[in-house]
Amino acid sequence: MLKTGRQSRWSLLAAVLAAVLGLAAAPAAASSAGWPTLDAIQAEAYAVYDRSTGQFVFEHQADRIGYPASTTKIMTALLALEELPPDLEATVSEKAVTLGSASSKVGLLAGEVVQVSDLIAGLLVASGNDAANVLAETLDGTTDRFALRMNSKATELGLTQTHFCNPSGLHDDNHVTTARELALLTDYALDNEQFRALAGLSQYVMPPTNLHPYPGWGLLNNSNRLLLFGETAFQSAYIARYTGVKTGSTYYAGNCLVAAAELVDGRELISVILGARDADRAGSTFIYSRTLLHEAARQLLGPLPSDAPEASAPPAPPTPLPTPTQTAPVTQPAPVETGTAEPPAKDGFWRADPWRTAFILLVPLIIAAGLAGRRRRRKPVKPRRVR
Repeated sequence: MLKTGRQSRWSLLAAVLAAVLGLAAAPAAASSAGWPTLDAIQAEAYAVYDRSTGQFVFEHQADRIGYPASTTKIMTALLALEELPPDLEATVSEKAVTLGSASSKVGLLAGEVVQVSDLIAGLLVASGNDAANVLAETLDGTTDRFALRMNSKATELGLTQTHFCNPSGLHDDNHVTTARELALLTDYALDNEQFRALAGLSQYVMPPTNLHPYPGWGLLNNSNRLLLFGETAFQSAYIARYTGVKTGSTYYAGNCLVAAAELVDGRELISVILGARDADRAGSTFIYSRTLLHEAARQLLGPLPSDAPEASAPPAPPTPLPTPTQTAPVTQPAPVETGTAEPPAKDGFWRADPWRTAFILLVPLIIAAGLAGRRRRRKPVKPRRVR
């Protein structure tokens, strides 16, 4: 049986009202996308390392040989900090800045004089391949000789599956490492306070030079989104703050990320992801790293009071315990979650008062239905016959 126009209108109004009440009745978490689980991480290898115990919390193919891409610059920065005075002035060569158009750069020019500390900042924040080459040449004359130094340091640290061919991470079939060894290298590097400070920068402003006379010629933003948006997009009840350290990406390596985070109890975790092919996926190395760090922290610390459903208000954050690399307790932990590993729902306004929502949505429909009914009740005007 076909419905009349009035029946159709009231059926539509009833359907809208039912939808509004269903929206109010549904749990808020149902409308918010959850963080990926460990099983959903699409990467060739990953690992999470607890610096306080020297143990890996969990791992996946952590000894699989892979390409590190620009996470190589962790070693480059470390050697430059250990061997070069930070205020030493280095001169940029023509060869150091001869790079492909797709290569990441600070924007250095041949003949430019730059301090080592600024080069390392450009290396870690902007992932500048030009800065990597300048540091290598300043220390050893050529990038090939610097690679020998890199491999000697790797051997000293017991990294038997790691081999470097250049200071930047540009692809070479013999330029390889593993997730496990990259975590151990980063653990060693974070003991260097200068490295920690530079690897944790979200932004950096290059100072004037002889060829860039104006301040701010290089406004560098870190490619590590955990440092840029950690307190908003990647918050966790377990994570006080993200502390570093380096991104990396090439066609052969895929997407790579070494991340570090300080937990609410003061300990620090390092996560490593190698070979994530996420260009066509909902995930990313940053989202995956948040999952790795959050789940490792959950395993180490257990349920937090803020995870309990009956908690009416977030408890005061626990006092952080000092670690070997921490000299002061954390006073500003990340925002506490409400009990799940999901970001907060964005439709709280509509759920807060379902009757208000119903009123907002139904009033325009009722008015429109009334006007339509009035138009139908008007008698049609017969046209005059033209004689």
